[in-house]
Amino acid sequence: MPVDDTKRDQLIHQLIEQIDTHPDQVGGYVDLITMLTSVGSLDQASELYLRAQERFNDASLTYAGGLLDYAREQYQQGITDLMPLLDDADYRADAAYMLGLMYQKLSQPQQALAFALIASDADADAEDAALLVANLLLTQGYFEQVTDRLEPLLKHDSAAVNFTYGLAMNAQEKDGRPYLEKAEQLDPETYAQQTAQLRDISRFLNVRGRDDGNA
Repeated sequence: MPVDDTKRDQLIHQLIEQIDTHPDQVGGYVDLITMLTSVGSLDQASELYLRAQERFNDASLTYAGGLLDYAREQYQQGITDLMPLLDDADYRADAAYMLGLMYQKLSQPQQALAFALIASDADADAEDAALLVANLLLTQGYFEQVTDRLEPLLKHDSAAVNFTYGLAMNAQEKDGRPYLEKAEQLDPETYAQQTAQLRDISRFLNVRGRDDGNA
């Protein structure tokens, strides 16, 4: 459930007070940077991050900086910042997931898949990492691997998992309709958006195919 403006402002105020009361504790800085990033106050988050960097050398702060890099669309900087966290057992999976997202944004699917697999293999029950792997595999035509990766997660009754699983089933000329229908039942709004995007992609591919045939 989204945090309303009043609740958000209260949380931010509490975090500022926490930093003022405990300026030598990195946790307050990390929480406030993450909160500011999540609500789109990126300039304020960046300013606070630079201040915190002068005081602390901490993995949690580095990870918060990576999230900020992603939000600012500074993907190459984010990759540089997050790479060292792959050697930190506490942050390896989360950092690998964000690295996968960043390489995906940079249109480097092979690198994105490599890091997404690290994240997914570290926690086989992590839906976000499994879906990132699945979507990257889908774009490369590895449909059977998608269903193998997502099948254990169908028990979660996730709209996104059912939707992607259904697509991969259809791509293998199997019946994916029950999964697509379940995805629609679970989240009609997102289902409508995703199917509209698929129609747009299909139209583009059909036009491109006709153009190639006429070349």
